[in-house]
Amino acid sequence: MKKLYRGVSAELDALNQGILKPYGNTVSSSVDFGQEGAAFRAGYTWGESLENGVLAHQVDSGMKNLGFISTSTSFEVARHFATRGNTCDGYMYTLDVEKFQGAGVKIVESEHSPYPDENEISIYAEDGGCIPDIVILTKQFIKKAQF
Repeated sequence: MKKLYRGVSAELDALNQGILKPYGNTVSSSVDFGQEGAAFRAGYTWGESLENGVLAHQVDSGMKNLGFISTSTSFEVARHFATRGNTCDGYMYTLDVEKFQGAGVKIVESEHSPYPDENEISIYAEDGGCIPDIVILTKQFIKKAQF
């Protein structure tokens, strides 16, 4: 079974009422003049495209209020995001990729990820809404480490 991990702070999880909710409901985007992360040979295309949208999302998930949710193939990377670098408590969602197709969830992997060490896989719901609960295997509370 292939799994993806989504780490969110306890604050964001409460704000979203425990739902994997994107900022917006569209995934295609154009590139704006001076847009953070947009550079020659950075993978952006002319006009509006899915690739432009995913790259903008991966640079800053709130940049264009798109419909993506960030996940990682790495539990440790997702744990870092859940605890905001060990500064707060959070939650770790484990997602079952095998259920994505039947639940209307799409995966977008970019060859041009601005942060390749994060092993990011962007996902979105085809209907532009939240990620359905049916793909969530577990939701685990992650306490920040005490030093």
